[in-house]
Parts: sequence; C-alpha cells; structure tokens
Amino acid sequence: MTAVPSAQSRPGAVAPARRSQTWRTVVAVNAVIALIVAGLITAVLWSVTSTFQSVEKIPFAFPPEAGRPAVTTGEAAAALNFLVLGSDNRGAGGSLTDLAGQHSDTIVVVHVPADRSALSVMSIPRDSGVEVADQGETSISAALSVGGVPSAVQTVKA
Repeated sequence: MTAVPSAQSRPGAVAPARRSQTWRTVVAVNAVIALIVAGLITAVLWSVTSTFQSVEKIPFAFPPEAGRPAVTTGEAAAALNFLVLGSDNRGAGGSLTDLAGQHSDTIVVVHVPADRSALSVMSIPRDSGVEVADQGETSISAALSVGGVPSAVQTVKA
C-alpha cells in the first residue's frame, strides 16, 4: 500500500492555517491603505473648502436690479462671463472693497459659452478712453479708482 503524502509534506503546498493568515494580512494592508486614502481625500477637501470660504466677497459689485438688462433665456442663459481686475495693491486696509485711488492694471473679460466647448479671453487696454459714471470721459483703468469694483463692473458692462 502506498502512502498518500499530506499537504504539509508536499513541496509547494500551503497549510490551511498559513493560507488564513495570508488573507488576514492582505485584508489588513488594504484596510490601512483605504484609511490613508480616505484621510488624504478628507484633507484635500478641507483645504479646498477653507480656501473658498476665505475668499473676500464684494458687496454691491453689481448695479441694482432696475439697472440690469433683462434676464436671458435659452442657450445664452447658460453662458458665463467673468471680469478679472488687477490692481497694484489692495488699499490701506488690505480689503478689496477699499480701492480708492487704485487704478486697475489688468482688465480681462473671460467668456465661457453655454456648451463649455471653448474659452474666450479678451484683454481691455488700461488706457482705453471710456465714459465712467460721475467722471465723464477718462481711461477705463480710472473706473476702479473712482468707485471701486462696482464702478469698474458698470463701466465694462456699458
């Protein structure tokens, strides 16, 4: 009669207890990796959220409802326009709302169409002559100096 070799005596065979321990190790390593990834995602989300919450809001940057154009409908309503203004510094208190005497160095209009297929950027030369409210004909960069961000927004819209 021939003896049948056991699992422990066969070369390359893994004992059942050892196989169970290997799976526990694999599960533990994957759990640790998942916790690290979850921690990194939480840290990034917290950082992004706190950054956006610290953005300074400018009150009254837009004219009252009565002075605005009619609300657009259809595809044009989904388009976005951004006005990017730059100044030498942020005024005495470090606030964007106190820009008296500051001229805008950079005036850029960014247009994103409704289908989000492209991005158009238009720079307005700072010395362009325009009609600024309460100032008459002057350079567009002076609109920021005259009435702050609301004046610059209204001047570009006009």
